Amino acid sequence: MRIVIPSHKRSHLLTTWKNLPQELKQKTLIAVYEDEMEDYLEKTYNLLIVPEEHRGIANKREFILENCRRENEDKVMIVDDDLVFAVRRTDEPTKFLPATGQDIWDMYTAGERMLEEFVHGGVSPREGANRDTNDLRFNTRIMRVHFFRPFSVERLGVKLNRIPFMSDFDTTLQLLRAGAENFCLNNWVHNQAGSNTEGGCSTTRSLEKLGQAAERLHELHPEFVTVVEKTTKGSWGGGTRKDVRIQWKKALGVRP
Repeated sequence: MRIVIPSHKRSHLLTTWKNLPQELKQKTLIAVYEDEMEDYLEKTYNLLIVPEEHRGIANKREFILENCRRENEDKVMIVDDDLVFAVRRTDEPTKFLPATGQDIWDMYTAGERMLEEFVHGGVSPREGANRDTNDLRFNTRIMRVHFFRPFSVERLGVKLNRIPFMSDFDTTLQLLRAGAENFCLNNWVHNQAGSNTEGGCSTTRSLEKLGQAAERLHELHPEFVTVVEKTTKGSWGGGTRKDVRIQWKKALGVRP
């Protein structure tokens, strides 16, 4: 199974890449725009060049699946470029340890194995994972780490780039509504270096655009998405912004 890491203006960071064991780095492509190619090649990454017309993270993910189909690759893991991973402790399952290279390899192989049965899956975010210690979760939020069967996604008529932001949520809801159950690996968790850090989506994303995306997500899935006001102290400099509350399990099999 191929790993693809979409990246933009972060050739000097690529936290996710740095955390991969060497065996997985050999399976990994960094998806970048042509005008960034030289900067990333200087760091000796293996690249997937994304055409200019596919700018934006949602368009880039859609291009990655298209490329997988062209290359006849039936499984892919698409991972954000700014992630750190942890593994659940066996002695205290509500707590975690920083993931070793072997832990990340085990996570990768578990996801690849689950794709024998599922079209889509992911890895639990760190936040809230202490409250559910099951090995797996099903029909739930998938973000930042995605396992896909590219040909199956196409057969279901699902597109990853219908909205520029919150596209993780739209993709997951489209697949659930098409009847494709998802899995979420829960013995491993991921976390971001921080919201709106240098590079990546921060070059185009704003509170206003996120609010527009929340409203559009509601328009696309009105029965399952509620727009709410969220106040935070740290993310995005604090303050109030529009967010969404989603009923994932309720969406399964309910076509538009």
